[in-house]
Amino acid sequence: MLKFIEIIRRAREYDPESGTCEFVTTLSEVYINPDYIVSMKANDSLKQEFLKRPFIDGMSKELEFTEVTVDHSGRAPYVVNVVDNVENIVNNIKKE
Repeated sequence: MLKFIEIIRRAREYDPESGTCEFVTTLSEVYINPDYIVSMKANDSLKQEFLKRPFIDGMSKELEFTEVTVDHSGRAPYVVNVVDNVENIVNNIKKE
């Protein structure tokens, strides 16, 4: 199992003036079986959003985000956004 920090974003309310939706962002530990990882890609849109306005005070601007798609045993795969880069995740999978 690989341990990640998951970024959980939940829509809070719509701001009609700015035409955007406000989000509440939390971090949580998540463990993923690497055998169930279907695909991974850098989450550039999340990174750009983060650079404009950090989700959580004190988070380094150097952080990278990856969208990990996980098989869900016969159901539709689901996506987990994690704090890490694809290359580092691949290296951790190789160590398993």
